[in-house]
Amino acid sequence: MLDPTLIGVIGLVALVVLVALGVHIAFAMFTVSFLGIFFATSSKAAFSVFATAPFSVVASWTFAAIPLFIIMGELASSAGFTKDVFRTAKNWLGNLPGGLAMASTLGCAIFSAASGSSLACAAVMGKVVVPELKKCNYDPGLAAGSVAASATLDPLIPPSILLVLFGILTGESISKLLIAGIIPGIVSALLYMAMITVRAKINPALAPRIPSVSWKEKFLSIKGVFGISFIGFVVMAGLYTGVCTPTEAGGLGALMALIAVFAMKRLSGSFQAVRETLIETTRTSSKIFIIIVAATIFSRFLVMTRLTPLITSSLLDITTSPYLFTLLMTGIYFSLGFFLEPISLMAITIPIFMPSVVKMGIHPIWFGIFVMKLVGIGCLTPPVGMTCYVLQSVCPDISLTTIFRGCLWFVVMDLIGVILFTVFPQIVMFLPNTM
Repeated sequence: MLDPTLIGVIGLVALVVLVALGVHIAFAMFTVSFLGIFFATSSKAAFSVFATAPFSVVASWTFAAIPLFIIMGELASSAGFTKDVFRTAKNWLGNLPGGLAMASTLGCAIFSAASGSSLACAAVMGKVVVPELKKCNYDPGLAAGSVAASATLDPLIPPSILLVLFGILTGESISKLLIAGIIPGIVSALLYMAMITVRAKINPALAPRIPSVSWKEKFLSIKGVFGISFIGFVVMAGLYTGVCTPTEAGGLGALMALIAVFAMKRLSGSFQAVRETLIETTRTSSKIFIIIVAATIFSRFLVMTRLTPLITSSLLDITTSPYLFTLLMTGIYFSLGFFLEPISLMAITIPIFMPSVVKMGIHPIWFGIFVMKLVGIGCLTPPVGMTCYVLQSVCPDISLTTIFRGCLWFVVMDLIGVILFTVFPQIVMFLPNTM
C-alpha cells in the first residue's frame, strides 16, 4: 500500500495536469479526491465522503447569500443603473485630466456596491463606457483597461461573491470579510485614478478633456445614483452594525433592487426580464456551488493524505517571516493567476495554504483581502484574464492585445496596493476591528 502522503502528492500533480488539459476544475477535484481517498484509506471511506459531503456542505443558511448577491447584480445591470452611474461620474470628473477614464473607475466602484461579480461589472460597464471614451478620442488601451481593471474592484467592495466563498472555505466571519474590503476597495480605486491623472497630464493625447457641465447639471445627475447607492449602503450598514447576517443582507438588497427597478420602471417587459434574471442567477449559483462542494471534498482528501501538515511545515521551513511568506504567496498567486480563473484558483489554494497562514500568525481576514487583490490581478493578465475576455466580447472592435496592454499600468497599481496593505495592515483591519 502506498504511503498516504505520496498519494497526496500524486493527487496534487494529477489535479494540475487535469486542469491544464482543460478538465473542469470541479470534476478534476472530484476525480482526484475520490481516487486519492480510495487508495489512501478505503473504498468505504471514499464512497462515504461522496455520499454525505454534497448535502452537508450546501445545506447551510450561509450559502443562500451567494444567489441573493448575484440576483442583486443581475437586477441592477438589467435595469440600466450603469448608465446613470457613469453619467454622474462623467459630469463631475469629465473635465479633469483623464476624467472619463476616472469616471469609469468611479462608476465601476459604485456599481460594485450592488453587484457581486467582476465579470458582470466588466460586461455592463464595457457596453456603456468604452464607446463613450472612444467617441471622445481616448486611447483604446486606456479606455478598455480602465473598465477591465476597475471591474476587479468588485471582489473587494461588498457584496462580494468571492469574499463569501472565502468565508465558506475558511470558516471566517463573512460579515467581517465583506466589511474589510471597503477601505481597500476605495484605496485601489484612488490608486487607479491617480495613475490615470498622471498619465493624462504627461500625455494629454491619451485622454482629451471634455467640456465641463454646469453645477446645476452636476447636482441634478446625483439622483441617478441614489437608487444603487442606497441599496449598497443598506447592505453595508446592515452587515457592519450586525443587524443583518450576510444572507439576510443579501435578501434585503435583492428585495430592494427588485422594488427599485419596478418603481423606477426600468425593465421593459418587467416580468420576463425578472424571469431571465432568476434563470441566470440559478445557472451561476449552481456553478459556484458545485465548485464549493468539490473544494470541500478536496480539502478532506488533503487531510486524509496528511498533505496539509506537510505543506505547512515545508512553508514554515522556508521562512518564519510573515513578510517573506506574503512575498512567497504573492509570487504563487500571481503565477497561478495566469492559468486559473478566480473561483478555481481559490478552491485549489485556500485549503492548502490557510493552515500555514494561521501558523504564520497572519490574520485570516487580512489574508482574504490579500487574496482578492491577487485574484483580481489574475483577471487582467494573459492567457486567462477573464475580465479582459468579457470586455472584448462586448467591445469586439478592440483587440485582446490592446486590452491586455491597457491593463498593464493598472496591474502595477494593484501591486502597489498589495504592498500598501502589507506594510499598513490597518487599511484592511480597521473596519472589521470596530465591529
